[in-house]
Amino acid sequence: MATQLSDSYIIDRPTRDDVTYKTEDDLNYIYPTLLKELIKETELNSFDTYPRGFYRNVSLDDNEINLMKKLIEDLCGTNYEDASTLGIHNIPNRENLENNLKKIDSLLGGGSSYSINRYKNMFGQVPTSYEERIDEYKLMKANGLDESFARYFCDYAGITIFILIYFIPLGVFLKDSNKSISSSIFTKSSSTRKILFTRLWAMAIVTISSILLIFTCYELILVNLYGIELLNPVTAYGLIILWLFPNIVLGISLGSLITILINNILAGVFCFLISFMYIITSSPNISGAYGFSPIIRHNIVGMEKYFLDNFNILLENRIMWFIISLLIALIASIALDKKRVGRL
Repeated sequence: MATQLSDSYIIDRPTRDDVTYKTEDDLNYIYPTLLKELIKETELNSFDTYPRGFYRNVSLDDNEINLMKKLIEDLCGTNYEDASTLGIHNIPNRENLENNLKKIDSLLGGGSSYSINRYKNMFGQVPTSYEERIDEYKLMKANGLDESFARYFCDYAGITIFILIYFIPLGVFLKDSNKSISSSIFTKSSSTRKILFTRLWAMAIVTISSILLIFTCYELILVNLYGIELLNPVTAYGLIILWLFPNIVLGISLGSLITILINNILAGVFCFLISFMYIITSSPNISGAYGFSPIIRHNIVGMEKYFLDNFNILLENRIMWFIISLLIALIASIALDKKRVGRL
């Protein structure tokens, strides 16, 4: 995580020579760019795809190429030979575009740039103006430069937590197999729910404290670079807790449940593989993906206005996954209770 964060905490005032992009959901821009790339790949018969997150170059046979050309004709409303000239000006409506893109992506085996989940991010990248970059920088300064870095920090910390957190409850609950520990836990008068939730909160608090301690190292660097007057530590630390604590509780709850059920080190390996596959196959939009995913992505130091405009979505996401985490923990406590009385 430290290697990925690198020197991203250096937040300089934009210059006119800087080149940054934003995603524009405008078919007048997306469609011509998409169609040009689709025709180019069709002519070369070489399509870059990422099915299940892994790279694959697809070449179509003659029948499939003819079908692809027919799909392009349906998309642009002209014959294939005129697609790059006349067809590029026939902007389709959203429904027609996405219906055709589904067929194109299916023909390529999925994971292509033309999939419903990827085409906006792939073909909607528009350069930002100098004035937009300056306004964004002023907004970042007004809200605290450390808050902007905190979002970027949370992006990588969230991925690290999602992949590795399961090994913490794995270690804790596997120790219950020790006779000296099990004889105490399985006979003491404390309720199972109390035992499990006490462990859960202990593991969660230690984990979030460790994360905050790591961020403090970067916060001290930011204080040295910009002075405390351009920072907002209270908001930055609060954002990290809001962003990451539901992920921590989710991972510990899920890891606890699976470990209780399987009672084997393979529980951690299983959770690791599932989490890893989920991350590499999830949305390609890593610069501001909130939605309903348990992993919130904001892989950029900036996009302040986007963050503020979508903060309610982020808040709803965190509340939802925190509640789901507690429900999983409740199920884990039921499983542990059955284990204590010898029914599991």
